[in-house]
Amino acid sequence: MNKRYVPFPRLIGFILFHIVFTLPLSIVILAIYFCLGLSALIATSAPLIAVIDFMLAGMFIGSEFFLSITICGFGILLLIAVYLLMQPMRHLIRRFYIWNLRTWFRSR
Repeated sequence: MNKRYVPFPRLIGFILFHIVFTLPLSIVILAIYFCLGLSALIATSAPLIAVIDFMLAGMFIGSEFFLSITICGFGILLLIAVYLLMQPMRHLIRRFYIWNLRTWFRSR
């Protein structure tokens, strides 16, 4: 007797595996990159914030402006680091997804 291939139990296992393991891990990684990217963008806009502070308060503090330029440099470096870290992680996540599809849905 020839058994018919039924992918439904594998589909349920695949979905539960992603809900229990992959989805929380992906959300954590995404939150880390979102926080790093947002802090890099805020640090990059530090000179603009110092100029707005000068326009609203009417007091020029030279050390505050030069500190904001330094923070802007760190923000640019952080943006580059986030971009360079995102490329291998994107490749790793894509390979993990392909591996999951091959593992759960290959014909047996």
